[in-house]
Amino acid sequence: VKELNDDVLICYADIIYQKEVLQKIIKSKVDIGVTVDEDYWEYWQSRMDKPEDDMESLVLDKKGKIVELGNTNCKRDKANLRYVGLIKFSKSGVKKLKETYYKNKGLFYNRETPWLRSKSFKKAYMTCMIQAMINEGTEVDPIIINRGWLEFDTVEDYEKYNSWLKEDTLNRFFQN
Repeated sequence: VKELNDDVLICYADIIYQKEVLQKIIKSKVDIGVTVDEDYWEYWQSRMDKPEDDMESLVLDKKGKIVELGNTNCKRDKANLRYVGLIKFSKSGVKKLKETYYKNKGLFYNRETPWLRSKSFKKAYMTCMIQAMINEGTEVDPIIINRGWLEFDTVEDYEKYNSWLKEDTLNRFFQN
């Protein structure tokens, strides 16, 4: 893909972020940086009735690198950080992403079998692509934030956030 040849920021479309979050990511000097919130649990509890049913693993090794990401069958001790749908790739990080993508595409594209935690390679989650890179030995760094984002998955999310805005309680989930 010729368009992917320089620094890239991948942003999920169902999430809004504070300007300060984006500035921190852009300023980071990592080749591959996954933005993670270390203070997400109060927000997750406020957002849903059973927050433990919507957890994804995010595990760091002793050097602070991400070693596991996106496993939905996990306990809270493997979900102390929350992936927030923002990934930074430097030019060399993009090169590694493309290498992993094309290698796996060649092996799995025409199969309708599961690929990592995705239904198939064609329907792969971004977290699975990042995990594939990790599995191949690529170092992936966390870019740690404390709040500053909201996810809009449902109409209920939108209504809840509007209610919090009217009650003047929405600011508790943003950085000061």
